[in-house]
Amino acid sequence: MFARIRSLFSSKFGAFFALIFIGIIAVAFALGDVTGSGTFGGVSSGNAAKVGDQDISISELRDMTNNRLRTERQRNPNLDISQFVEGGGLDRTLEQIINRYVLAVFGEKHGIGVSQAMVDAEIREIPGAKGIDGKFTTDSFRTLLSRLQISEAAIRKDFTQNLYGQQIFPIANKGVLSPQSLVLPYASLVLERREGQIAVVPSAQFLPEKPPSDDILSTYYKENATQYIIPERRSISYALFNSDIVDGDAKATKEDIQAYYDENKENYAESETRSFEQIIVSTKDAADQIISNAQSGISLQEASKETGLSVTQRDNISAKELSDSASKEVSDAVFAVADGEYAKPAQGPLGWFVVKITNILKKDARTLDQARTEIAEIVLAQKKDELLAELTGEIEDALSDGTTLEDVAKERSLKVQTSPLLVVTGQNPEDSSYQPIPEMAAILPAAFQMDNDGEGQLIEIEQGSKFAIITIAQLSEAAPPSLSKVKELVAQRWAFSQGSAKAKVEADKILKAVESGSTLKKALAESGLKLPPVQDLKASRFELSQQGGEVPEALVLMFAMAAKSIKKLEAPTDQGWILVNLNKITRGDASERKNLLDETQKQFKNTIAQEHFAQFINAARAEIGVEKSEDDIDSLRASLTSITAN
Repeated sequence: MFARIRSLFSSKFGAFFALIFIGIIAVAFALGDVTGSGTFGGVSSGNAAKVGDQDISISELRDMTNNRLRTERQRNPNLDISQFVEGGGLDRTLEQIINRYVLAVFGEKHGIGVSQAMVDAEIREIPGAKGIDGKFTTDSFRTLLSRLQISEAAIRKDFTQNLYGQQIFPIANKGVLSPQSLVLPYASLVLERREGQIAVVPSAQFLPEKPPSDDILSTYYKENATQYIIPERRSISYALFNSDIVDGDAKATKEDIQAYYDENKENYAESETRSFEQIIVSTKDAADQIISNAQSGISLQEASKETGLSVTQRDNISAKELSDSASKEVSDAVFAVADGEYAKPAQGPLGWFVVKITNILKKDARTLDQARTEIAEIVLAQKKDELLAELTGEIEDALSDGTTLEDVAKERSLKVQTSPLLVVTGQNPEDSSYQPIPEMAAILPAAFQMDNDGEGQLIEIEQGSKFAIITIAQLSEAAPPSLSKVKELVAQRWAFSQGSAKAKVEADKILKAVESGSTLKKALAESGLKLPPVQDLKASRFELSQQGGEVPEALVLMFAMAAKSIKKLEAPTDQGWILVNLNKITRGDASERKNLLDETQKQFKNTIAQEHFAQFINAARAEIGVEKSEDDIDSLRASLTSITAN
């Protein structure tokens, strides 16, 4: 069992539902970073809500919120807990937890069963509860629970809730097909075309001539500090080792080699395997006809083309394997003919087999002495795997017991190194030339999931061959740098903010002129400014959908406007203002586009299914009863948002 498993998961207790229309339905068991240390917020007592007769503790809500933040930070490293909570993250997390509880309480009330055996089956699939051989063991599971400081009862509760949801969701989420009268207008909308123009009033033409004073620059920086935030950075101490660390202890003795030979005698006995082409048909007459066709020298595929079936190739199959997968009759027929010949048609469970032999491989029996070198290599590899599993287990146990990275490394003669403060992508904001070692691609994701409590963690860099013991040496929270470090950049941004304000005034004048009846080109010409020329825009909604979400904001705006109208759009980072003028809308007609109609109908089915499920959840909540403890929730909210404010 490897500590690296922790880095793959992000939620407190495991699989849970983030429901459609409130989130995304998710069945993802996620054991990771569940200890109370290092999390945001000090409020832990009280209850956030009551679902039926079950309480949702403030502690559970806090931990789930922190884990959701960790997940969001993978996409937005600059996000802090205050921004996440103020953006609705706490409320959304609470709704997801409530709905998970509602499904479980509703399911139990209405006779939906979740047995201990079902929960046991889910637990056996937890990666962290498996040994290096990939099999579940009670010891690995107990070790995982101890390391994560979580009870078996908590895991079982979470899986139980999830299993209720798994059984309810397919029934409640059933959709229906929409009539074409509803589908056609929406399908036709995809084919709609729009034509217009854009003009740009750039801020660069209105930049102030004089640089700002220190007071002005300081005030501007304070008001816009969030735009310069450096993401959270972590310095990682690590010790690397390879699987060859156990080479000196791994030995293949004569006794080991003899035991392996005795246990695997069938591998060294005389054997014959065959490779062949096959096709399975429903009747013997059809099989006889194919073989008759093939007598002219054509391939099996050509001989069977009238059946519409495809020929499959099977390689190095033994008589027993073929007997087990097809039938003894088929096996006997296939092993009764020479290479290149057709076997006599024989019946299997799926029909009549037509088989052409393409290769015969015979192996002579081998004595122990003849196979000794080969077996020694196999046994040695097994010994290494066993020793490596023992070693990694010992390291994990030592780290769990509080042994430091330095002590573990010293005991095993490993070199400890420490990285500079890095963001999760491996960059060093204070040294643009810094190049992380290749192993950091695996180390950093794990390190940014760890708590900053000094406890080490073992992760696997390359499966079965390279490992790292890591710990957090230093952590720097996401924060803006001092003004002195970014003064030149801030001064530039201040200048563009001033230019943008003046560009807005000019853009408003041009917009007003067009609204009064002027053309966009004429309004630009009469402005007296040296502006970039007007550009034509032409596109359909379908063309926009093919751009993979990378659609210019001006185009997005053009498809949200009324015909014969003009709108103003601010360019990013105070670069200026964009005027979008929509001249013409050409309606689409999908009545003859069956594929488009079918795809739109399928999307409607999904939407209706989501609506059904949302209504089901609302009805279940009303039946079970949900009460929120607003005072306790507000206390947690205040605790979380005060962290970055202080």
